[in-house]
Amino acid sequence: MTMAYDALQSQIASYNFVVAEYLSCAVDQECSWAHNGMASFVEVLKLTTYLEDNAKDWSDRLDLSKNYSVSGHSTGARVVLMLAALKDTPVYMSNIPAISGLITPAMRASVAKIGSVVSDHPDMMYLPKYNGDIAHYNTSSSWTLVHSMR
Repeated sequence: MTMAYDALQSQIASYNFVVAEYLSCAVDQECSWAHNGMASFVEVLKLTTYLEDNAKDWSDRLDLSKNYSVSGHSTGARVVLMLAALKDTPVYMSNIPAISGLITPAMRASVAKIGSVVSDHPDMMYLPKYNGDIAHYNTSSSWTLVHSMR
């Protein structure tokens, strides 16, 4: 399964997409498994701000002046929907200090650059188990495509 997944990531990357297969959640407690992985979206923001902070190193491969498209499958699909919610409703996740405290001003600037979201078979965002801030969950302003068979 891993080899097929890696081959798919390589194929996507060949079309000039940045493909992030982050492992830091497996070893970094900031992903907050106490909150059922609800802080996983912070990992995408860490990567984005790293790329932006080191833009000169990537300028021949990435155009960071354009809006970003983010996509994910399953829990990754939940991650991108949470990013859309954070963009559309800045107070999203503010009721969970352990998570909201991880979001820096630079990360918020990165979120503002999200232009579109593709969510393939996301976790069920209407369940508190997956979405700790249903009251502020709103993706009505972002271009969002959700594919779900659930």
